[in-house]
Amino acid sequence: MAQTRVVAHRGASGLVPYGNTPDAFDVTVATGARWAEIDVRRTSDGALVVHHDADVAGASLARLTLAQARTCAEQAGYTLCTLDEVLDGWGRDLCFDVELKEPGTEAATVATVERHLPPERVVYTSFVDETVAQLRRLAPQAEVGLLLGVGAPLSRVRTRLSELFPARRARRCGATFVAPNQALVRAGLLRRMRLAGLPVWVWTVNDPTRMAWLIRNGAAAVITDRPDIGLGIAAGLDR
Repeated sequence: MAQTRVVAHRGASGLVPYGNTPDAFDVTVATGARWAEIDVRRTSDGALVVHHDADVAGASLARLTLAQARTCAEQAGYTLCTLDEVLDGWGRDLCFDVELKEPGTEAATVATVERHLPPERVVYTSFVDETVAQLRRLAPQAEVGLLLGVGAPLSRVRTRLSELFPARRARRCGATFVAPNQALVRAGLLRRMRLAGLPVWVWTVNDPTRMAWLIRNGAAAVITDRPDIGLGIAAGLDR
């Protein structure tokens, strides 16, 4: 059985007050995890920043300059980093799952990542099929994943079918793996993706029993807020 990667969601976000921050990445390294998932957005002056939400302390990140966004984050009690800063600070210790939150940032994100990391130490992910396709063109040597699990789809039936049976959709946009929300991993999804030759990265899994089941059943990666727990389970199953 191939070893399942344990990926720290926004860094070890379950062990610190705020994910996607220096504290989160320091703790990720301390747990022994080798992979961290991060989110990339862009400020009004074009800076790529590592931040999950579209707002910073209630202000739209896309309407703030980098300096303004840093000030808002500091007032809210956390540090906002650029993508360059994260990769420069933790790229020697960690590999990265880079989620692009906004279409239009593909070229700048790939160019930034490639200044710091070789292709085997990064994967890219997006919920947007065209973004996945663009990432495959821009970074043909890297793995690119199609994220699955839209919270409020425009067409619920059609979207859910394409998430439960995503092989055709993944091939069409060039994804080399799929990344479903854990709620979608049912009705034989892992088996279907194995037959289709598509690895499965599952997010965000914090229940130990669920983690163990996914590892035993061949998930390529488990993305979790608690990489310390995931690593312990993976080590125990390897014995």
